[in-house]
Amino acid sequence: MATFLGAANVLLGMWRDGKVVLGSLELKPPLDLFTFANRQPVRVVFRPEDAVLNFQPQLLHTPFYLGRGVVEDVSYIGPTERLLIRLLLRDPREDQACQQT
Repeated sequence: MATFLGAANVLLGMWRDGKVVLGSLELKPPLDLFTFANRQPVRVVFRPEDAVLNFQPQLLHTPFYLGRGVVEDVSYIGPTERLLIRLLLRDPREDQACQQT
């Protein structure tokens, strides 16, 4: 369990067949993570600075892809920019299939 100060993003998912399920997206957990009961609720927590946004997913260089999103709100607080994004959690293969049809 990580402990840190500051803001964090939290996504609610479910443990199913050894994977974290967020919408139709399935994430493989770290190898050192213990397993949970099937269909047990889980939380994926990450820091805002670890998120990468781009309108062209093929230009992202990250092993973790959460899917497409819609920017719902932008606010500026001094030097900080805050984005509220509604995620459309999908497997990247679904995006590729849509582009090919």
